[in-house]
Amino acid sequence: MTRIMKRFIISPHRLYTRLDHSLLAALIAEVILARNGFSPEERAPIVLTIACHDIATPAGGEPIKRINPNEFDEEENFASILMSSGLAEEWAELFNFNLEKASAWVKNRGVMGFLLDVFDKLSYVSLDCYHLGCMFNGKVREYCLDNPLFIDVWEDVKFTPDKKRFAFVNPERLFAFLMARGYEHQELLLNPEARRLDFYLTKLVKPLYERGLITKEQLLAWGNVELETELGKYYEEEEIKKRCFTPDDYDWKVFKSEDEQKNFCRMIGQDKIEHTEYIRGFNPCLDWPVFADKKQTKIVPLRKCLSKDKIKLLTDVVKSVRGYYVYYKK
Repeated sequence: MTRIMKRFIISPHRLYTRLDHSLLAALIAEVILARNGFSPEERAPIVLTIACHDIATPAGGEPIKRINPNEFDEEENFASILMSSGLAEEWAELFNFNLEKASAWVKNRGVMGFLLDVFDKLSYVSLDCYHLGCMFNGKVREYCLDNPLFIDVWEDVKFTPDKKRFAFVNPERLFAFLMARGYEHQELLLNPEARRLDFYLTKLVKPLYERGLITKEQLLAWGNVELETELGKYYEEEEIKKRCFTPDDYDWKVFKSEDEQKNFCRMIGQDKIEHTEYIRGFNPCLDWPVFADKKQTKIVPLRKCLSKDKIKLLTDVVKSVRGYYVYYKK
């Protein structure tokens, strides 16, 4: 367990670790699979995979992955981390763990891969909404107060008798969960203020990585403490531990088209541009499966069970974050 715990890190704008998130997802999986008749021997490899699905995330998380998305793809690095740590061999002997299957699940392939993706989202949304709601009086807090039991949607996951498919039994509660996830994207995951901290960490590490002063192997082995210690060799402490930006120094704008984005960049000068990006939105998960009958034999996409107004409400949240962003110095 120590070998697993060392690898999990805290995202710059989150107050919990990936270990917290991964363990919650694994606990949900253990309960749901047991309730649906999976034996301990069947559950073990799946639950272990879910518990360590983020183990190959580099120190620093998403900002570091942005430096070289292919090199730091945690799904692609998952197998090598488990092999080098000895966990793959140890778990194969103890729990009939199959690294090839687990790697496919981490890439969201097959029924268990889709289950991992669902429980991954259930876990991080619940944790994000809890912490964000405690800290900030915004849409997430208001929504959670109005819908305090939306995360109970995890209990609605049911498998078919042959265990080859699963679906949710309560489309309304699934919709409530997805709306919370939408507001989480608005206020946290795709919030320009939060993302600016991501870009800042990228800016610190990228030149060191490109010069070979920090390597891929180190970033995959380190946690955040080791990364901050190494950055201390090259930057002042206040630069490394920066937690906010003042509006007097930095700002951002969003545009409807790439041409508008480029025109703005030319107008203020490239020397002032910190970062540009296009955000297409996020998957509203309207294709998630729902049982359409009481006997739980017919499965349809969630969108088939929702009113047009509710579908519009969810897709409007997706559209609200879409655009061409510019982050710049004033």
